Amino acid sequence: MNNYLAQANASSAVDARSVALAATQETVIALLGAPRATTELNGYLILRYHSNTPTYAHYLFFQNNELVFKQIGRAKEPKVFVDYLNANGQPEVSIKRYELPIQDSLQLVVHVWPQKGIAIITEGIDPNSPIYQLQQFQPTTLQDYLQSWGKDFAAHERLTIQTPKILQQAEANVPTTTVSEHVAPDYVVILIVVALGAIVLVVALKIVFMIIRKFKKPNTTI
Repeated sequence: MNNYLAQANASSAVDARSVALAATQETVIALLGAPRATTELNGYLILRYHSNTPTYAHYLFFQNNELVFKQIGRAKEPKVFVDYLNANGQPEVSIKRYELPIQDSLQLVVHVWPQKGIAIITEGIDPNSPIYQLQQFQPTTLQDYLQSWGKDFAAHERLTIQTPKILQQAEANVPTTTVSEHVAPDYVVILIVVALGAIVLVVALKIVFMIIRKFKKPNTTI
């Protein structure tokens, strides 16, 4: 418990986001104060804390008095979807959070990196979407995640996300296009062909003029 308190005291602002997984309920309450609400669901004790996100509170899930899952409202954090893509690569799965008959005007999508213990909810697949919710849990497999924390939307439509290419510093001065080594020889060949064509044309014209003059000469034989 002392380690968790020391970590919290080192932070200028302690809230549910800064509490480490595996903390006990007593440690969390000592750090954050009494929760706004407490409930039990499917064998978990859930503490609800205030967040600065209008529609997403902070929820901390405990099992056997150990923090095992954090559901954090993050709509006002500076990070956007592309920041998580750059840091973590392509998510192992991206799933629509809701399906009909629920009307979801924001088209929320859950992106999961199970082996990193991270999932986020964004507005569609727009790279610049804010993060509406951050989930943190112990690293696991995708199957285990979808059978536990993601079971409410495990069967929903899955989407394909394109990870943006990050230009590394070593690549910064590399030209995006290459110059063909055969450019100069190609021009030489063209010039030779044009010159030969001109010579052939001149010779042909001379022959034509000679033939014309021959036919125009008066017949002087008696």
